[in-house]
Amino acid sequence: MSPKKAAPDEDVWWTGLKWVEAARMQLLRFEDATREWSAALVDAQQRGVLNDDSDQSRQWRASYDTDYGSYDPRRPLRVPTHALHIQLTVEADLLVVAVRNVIRAQARLPEDARTKIGGQDFLKDLRDLAEHFDEQEGRAATSLATNHAEVLPGTFAVSSKETWLGGIHGVPVSRLRAWLERVWSALTEHLEAAGRQVPRDLMASHVLGDDDLAWPPERLRYHWSIPQVEEQEWPRQELPEENAALLDERFLNLRSRDWMD
Repeated sequence: MSPKKAAPDEDVWWTGLKWVEAARMQLLRFEDATREWSAALVDAQQRGVLNDDSDQSRQWRASYDTDYGSYDPRRPLRVPTHALHIQLTVEADLLVVAVRNVIRAQARLPEDARTKIGGQDFLKDLRDLAEHFDEQEGRAATSLATNHAEVLPGTFAVSSKETWLGGIHGVPVSRLRAWLERVWSALTEHLEAAGRQVPRDLMASHVLGDDDLAWPPERLRYHWSIPQVEEQEWPRQELPEENAALLDERFLNLRSRDWMD
């Protein structure tokens, strides 16, 4: 068998960009699934409390029935189904696989251009556990148990502002998102220095000249999923600049509280 031949750095960097974007998409999917699962657990707990035969529970049920119509989202309707839990765990597994591939790609950058992320070592362990699911008590499981016992594979945490992979002592999603931006910048800089053209606007059309056409003036642009939204609910205007600035400020404030990164 001939020895493995390393791919050129530029090809690895380009593939790394694709994995950065894949990880960004997967972050959104993981966040959505985690928050939906958390909300479903709350609804299930509330149903359990309000279905007893006490006067207080009967009053609460009557109040919900009076104030909110059938399938109103303010009623405790969500069910934490087995299918939803499977989706959540799979979204987490795909996220750590994408993150691991980003780490591999940026390892081909010059050392001074690489950007680290707090928890990088146990992120690799989480990825290895996901990939080698048919093994028991392997290297990754031993490493986590020995060096990061506080990180719990297959668990998640969520608050009103943050989502964590690996439990409350794992990696916050905002840390991953900020790190991915740094890796994207580093890979882009080195690709452009090598003469490769990198798309600056990922929402621009892949078809040459398409964005120069005047009609129709309205366009739908998307990435990780095609939106299933009724036409009357389509956004009709751009996010106001002041709102965008507030969202940026909120993200920076969130990142400033992460002492590991």
